Amino acid sequence: MFFLSHNSADKPFVGPIAHALKAVFGESSVFYDSWSIQPGESILGAMSEGLERATIVFVFFTKNSLASKMVTLEWYSALMRATNNRLKIIPVRAEDIEMPVLLADRLYVDLYTQGMDVAIAQIIELCRSGRVESAEPPVFHNLRATLTETPEGLTVTVLATHFLEPMARVSIMSFEPRAAFTVKVEGDLSFDQFEVSGAMGTTPIEGYLVGVNRAITTKRPLIIKLTRQTATLLRIAGIFHHPSDHEQVAIPTEGFDRTGRSLPKVTESGRPVGATMVGPNAWTWRLS
Repeated sequence: MFFLSHNSADKPFVGPIAHALKAVFGESSVFYDSWSIQPGESILGAMSEGLERATIVFVFFTKNSLASKMVTLEWYSALMRATNNRLKIIPVRAEDIEMPVLLADRLYVDLYTQGMDVAIAQIIELCRSGRVESAEPPVFHNLRATLTETPEGLTVTVLATHFLEPMARVSIMSFEPRAAFTVKVEGDLSFDQFEVSGAMGTTPIEGYLVGVNRAITTKRPLIIKLTRQTATLLRIAGIFHHPSDHEQVAIPTEGFDRTGRSLPKVTESGRPVGATMVGPNAWTWRLS
């Protein structure tokens, strides 16, 4: 049996996971209080019986569940049984929180950063085989870009997070024509600038590739100023690193405007967060 320990306030996302498990393994194999505890039954008695029968306990950690005495009781009980190899306890991180110290040594399903579809697939695989095979090798990004809104346009700061990046060549691509903005490198006496064009899906994009004759390091970023010329709306399709003449790698990007509101972010997978979509893997915001 697979036991789902959660706070009732988190049912909007725990419920779909419970039903996905039910569809694969059957209702009797999934302890989920909505169908495993009937009116008039002892909640503690049903919980104890469910934990006794469980082979895997999934504990969904959120701010709600961390504050819940019932959820704490459930995973404490599961942890005691797990020490005797009677079951496996698997944390599920569902919010941007610190995991409990007692479970800090355990790998968890990261629902918060991976999303519902990936988390459900991993949970089902864990129930089937007790392990998850990584579908893709992890992707390492040494460069990060930060966008800062200015009265004239935008400042793009590209910084190395771990070690020196020898090729300081970056392109900034927009859905606007190149005439909509100009670029200039700040802090370097000279820089190279090339006009570049491309497409994102079927949508044409244009921009500039800029480079300097030095490396990008953890202490010396590449800073590029974008100045608006004809447009009050700049739609940025992406910021890319060019480690060679034949390579173009998207740079994970985030930024903030003058009021402190978070501008749209591009995650490790290239998916925008909380932004208005204007094309595949592209986002937009208005400059005042």
